Order: sequence, then C-alpha cells, then structure tokens
Amino acid sequence: MRIAFVLAFVVLGVASGCDEQSGILFRIQDSESQPPPDDMDRLQFFAAYVDGAGMTQDIRVPLTIATVSGRDLAKDPYDLLVTEDDHAGPRRQVSVAVVGYRGDTAVAFGIVGAPQVFIDGKVLMVRVDLAGFAGGQPPYTMTQNDCLIVGDVTFAAANDRDCDGYLVNVDCNDLDEDIHPDAGEVCANNIDDDCDGMKDEETDADGDGQTNCGGDCDDGNKLVFEGATEICDSIDNNCDNKCDDGFDKDGDRHTTCGSKLNADATCSTEMPQPALVDCNDDNNHIFGGNTEVCDGLDNDCDTKCDDGFDADNDTYVSCGFDTAACDGVSRPGLRDCNDGDRAINPGARELCNGKDDNCDGKPYPANETCYGINNGMCGQGNRTCDDAPGGAGYGMCNVEAGSGGVLPPMLVCDAYSACASNPEPLMCTDGRLAMNANVRVVRCQVDYTVVAATGATLCPSQKDPFNGPAAANTCMWDVVGGQMQGPYRVGYAATGGQVLQTSAECPTTFQVASFTPAGTVTALPSRRLFLSLSVDATASTLYSVELIPNLVTTCTADGMRCSGANP
Repeated sequence: MRIAFVLAFVVLGVASGCDEQSGILFRIQDSESQPPPDDMDRLQFFAAYVDGAGMTQDIRVPLTIATVSGRDLAKDPYDLLVTEDDHAGPRRQVSVAVVGYRGDTAVAFGIVGAPQVFIDGKVLMVRVDLAGFAGGQPPYTMTQNDCLIVGDVTFAAANDRDCDGYLVNVDCNDLDEDIHPDAGEVCANNIDDDCDGMKDEETDADGDGQTNCGGDCDDGNKLVFEGATEICDSIDNNCDNKCDDGFDKDGDRHTTCGSKLNADATCSTEMPQPALVDCNDDNNHIFGGNTEVCDGLDNDCDTKCDDGFDADNDTYVSCGFDTAACDGVSRPGLRDCNDGDRAINPGARELCNGKDDNCDGKPYPANETCYGINNGMCGQGNRTCDDAPGGAGYGMCNVEAGSGGVLPPMLVCDAYSACASNPEPLMCTDGRLAMNANVRVVRCQVDYTVVAATGATLCPSQKDPFNGPAAANTCMWDVVGGQMQGPYRVGYAATGGQVLQTSAECPTTFQVASFTPAGTVTALPSRRLFLSLSVDATASTLYSVELIPNLVTTCTADGMRCSGANP
C-alpha cells in the first residue's frame, strides 16, 4: 500500500461513497501553553507510517516549507493533508512531526500524540500543537542524514531509511541498520553484511591468525579473537560475549579501567572512562560515578571520603566516621553533633557556654582554674561550671586565704577579673597579659586522639624542653597557677617523670600528665597556664603557656612542640 502526501490549504469535508479518497488533515498551530517564538520563519515536516511490526519508517524526503514568516499560526494554522489512494492490503497508520526554524536554528517542535488510522471515504482533522523548546533543549535527536528520533519512534530519511548513517546509494540494504559497507561479515547467514557483493566470505583482515568465520568476532581488531587474553579496554577480547570479564570482582558492573558493564556482561561504554574507574574492586558500594553516602568510604572514587557531609568544614561528619582514615569503621566518638557550627565537634575544647562543644553529651568538667584576690593578695583558686543548656555558667572563684606556694602577680588577677564572664576566661586573660612587656607567650602543641565513646586520649610522653636564658645563671622556675586541671597535672618533669613545682637550673622540661586510668580522659586540659621565672634573684618574668590541642590519628609524636619559649 502507498501513502501519498499532499500539502494544500483545504476546506474540511466528508466524502461520500466507498470510492472517495481517504485522508487525514494535520492542522499545525501554536501551542497555547508554550507558543513558539514570534520570529519563526519556516517549517520542516516529517511523515511516517507504522508497519505491521510496529516500526516507523519515512517514505519520502522531509519537506521544508518556508512560508510562515510573519504568520500567526494561532489564528491562521497551517494545514497538511495526507491522503491514501490505495485501499488494497492491510490498513496502515500515519504519524507526523513538525520542526519550526528561525533561520538555521530549530526553535519549536510538534508531533501527533499517536499514529492516526485512515478511514475509508473520510477526511479526519488532527491538531498538532507547535511548542517552543522547554529550557532551550529540543525534545528530539536529528542525525546528519535528517533522521528524526523522538523517544522510541524514528522518522527516517528516504535516502537512509535504516538511519545507520549510510545512504541508499552505498547501502545494499537500507532497511537493516546492521548491514552496510563497514559492517563485519556474519558467517552462515547467507547475507552480504558488508555490501561487498559476497556472502559469508572468510577473511583475516586484522592478521591475528583467525578468520571471521573461524572464531574472530571482530576481524578489524587484532586484539580480538577467540582465545585471546582478556584485557580491560571496553572490548570483548576473547569473543565469549562478555566485556572485560575478570575486571569486576565485586559485581558492581564497574571495572578497574573505567568501563561499565550491562546486565548481560557486555560493555555499555565504547572506551574506558576515567570518571567510572572502580578504585576498590572488593566493595560493590565503591565505584566511579557512584552516589556518595556518609559511611566512612570514598563511594564515588574521587579521593575524598564522605564529601558533602561536612557542611561546616570542620573535618567531622554527623555519621561518626574518620574522614582521614576513610576505612569504613564507625567511630561514634567522632560524630559531629552540630554540622552547622564548625566550633562544635568532637575535637573542640569544651567551653562554659551552655553548649556541648565537644559532642560528648556531658557537661563541662566540674572545676576550672581561676584567679582572684583574698586578703589583698592575688591567689589561685577554682570555680565550677554549670554548662547544661540554659545553665548558670561559671560560679564564683574560690581562693583560699594563705593558700601557700608561689602567688601569682597582681596583674594576673587584674586581667582575669576583666575576663571572668568569658566562656574561656584563661584565653581572654592571656590576651590581656600579652600586651604587657613582662609577659612572654609560649605556645605548645599537645597531641591527642579521640576514641569512640570514651572521649580524648592524651598521647604519651607529652613533654618539651623549656629553656631559660642562654647564659649560665641561677634560675628558679615556679608554677604560679593552673597546675591542676581536672584529670591533668601541668608542671615540670624530673627524671622518672615526676611532676615538680620548681627547678634550680635554667633548662627544664615542661610536662602535661594525665592521672586517669590508661591515660583516657573526658576533656582536654585548659588552654592556659601561668609560670614565673627568676634569674639571679632579679625580678620575675611571667610566662603564659598556651596548650594547643592537636588531633592525630595515631600517637606517633614524642612530646610536645613549643614555640616562643626562649626569653
């Protein structure tokens, strides 16, 4: 049966008698919801029939009509009449698609919703809405040979009806996309697959020792033949109908070279893609292009662990994994309880501010070193902290009269008094003291780890040489405050590790020691300690030692690292 296409302006009517012509009038007009641009100037039509197998094929060259410039298709539609003049044989259906252009640029598209059936002796009218592209992207694909592909429907060109890219003048079967001059010859099918005039001919075009009919499934590639060694290259090298078999041990269908496998073990990529490389072929939750989840693993193989799950960029994630180790081991002690505040995480120092700064679910330690005046003298005391949400914060600084030991200079009490309401008053005090010429600031890095559910673990041997004047003088070091801080003792270490209060020599060793079992503690030491140094009975110099917590994966460092220690 033949379908003829006639383009004309017609008056819709109903024919009478079974000998009258049958037809379908496709009325092309602007879409009401998404009209095409006003400056569209021409239309291109694609017409096709649906055969008994359900395939759609075009039967004529797509026709370009350049007569819609300045035309309002909403008020003045364009009518395309398709008639059927042969009534013999099975009834067929017809479908139409329209592409609108502005110059050489496609700007609009319309298609019949479903193929239309001819009715004997009648002319039916079907509306085709022409709409502008949503988001600027056409809803179809057009090949170089004007084959139009819309979903699973193909409007093929008359000179390339199988849309294989080979025109009918060189394609010996323009209805089969697997047959063309560059196709491989398939053996024992009695078909001229490669259009060379011969059927089922044997060749060894690639010189690999096997013919196309003797086990070589790709006679154009000498690395492909039956029995070849399979390599990871997106190709079935050994002709077993499996691509890169042996390079996807974990079964996630991503290989170590970046090829991707289909469910039937064939490759879905023409060549390996670096973005698809499986960086861990022992875990089917890890491969290139995978969705990253918070599980302590680099799921998408971008060398980053749990990326996208650290909103405040403090290196801690809410799911409780070590992003540096990236080993998939859950560590509840590393869970970030507030991923919107980078000052709150398991490695933070707990402050007396009504927040759970270090995410341990516990209130601030009961005691904190403080400085106050008793009987007109500056002394060291302690104060409690109510750090529960809405708590009262710090209590009063209790300094016992005549507490003994070396008393801090009055400037320490003056600075502390101005900082007493600060969430971390010792840091505030140090900032004020640093403006005094007689105060030296020493910064010491203290290594510790965070253990799941147990808190902070101070690394062993937390010591550092703390040198006095270079000349050989008689020196006296004194801890004037902060030597006891919760589970820690801070001071000077003698041989054997005993913590002392004084030393008669200029060089000494500064130490932070823990007195809880196994060195495990629930909070870090206070970040300030005040020392005094007397040289040959001259006036003392006050030292402020800042303890800087440094989270490490394993305790490999021997001692602290201090800077600015020399007078």
